[in-house]
Amino acid sequence: MNEVTKLYENAGVEPVLFYDCESYNQKVEKGYLFTAEKQLELIKKLGNINIDIDNGCYMSSEILEVEAHCDTFEETLAEFVNNLWQDLTDAERKQIKEILE
Repeated sequence: MNEVTKLYENAGVEPVLFYDCESYNQKVEKGYLFTAEKQLELIKKLGNINIDIDNGCYMSSEILEVEAHCDTFEETLAEFVNNLWQDLTDAERKQIKEILE
């Protein structure tokens, strides 16, 4: 399971259906729309994180005592939040779910 899928499942957000563009009525697959807007909102919510994109992508926070490293920015951000998940309050989890929906 990739980190984006894990993040959406942690937040309890249901996947959306994607359709084939040529035959609109045919369902192709379920997935998640981890848009740039949602990613920016998560970064604003988390605050005070260090991001380095020289070799893959690396995020860390001394304040939150967490780090993540994946090949893509999206995966790294999702892993960062997943690593924090158990320490978040119910209110913070709800805010993240609202961002992802």
